[in-house]
Amino acid sequence: MARTLRGELAEKALQDIRHAGLDRVHFAWAGSLRRGEGHYYRITGPTFIIEYDNTQNDANHVHLVWHSLEGNFGLDALRRHYEHHHHHHPATK
Repeated sequence: MARTLRGELAEKALQDIRHAGLDRVHFAWAGSLRRGEGHYYRITGPTFIIEYDNTQNDANHVHLVWHSLEGNFGLDALRRHYEHHHHHHPATK
């Protein structure tokens, strides 16, 4: 996912991840393993969090967010998106 950033930003993000230690990156899954059923995963490291949420419209509406822990200042971008654009989602409760 870092490669979707501009070149210099991608290189910096990947360098920070490697420097912090790839062994400190963790993966968590929640939800179904079946197609058409909601699921969510999160990849967390010391410098970032990646969230993939596919729980809307019979698991046919994906949100993917990269959080920089150095630059987000505690902002929960996925929750903020749901609050402003998807008024009937469990993340907003």
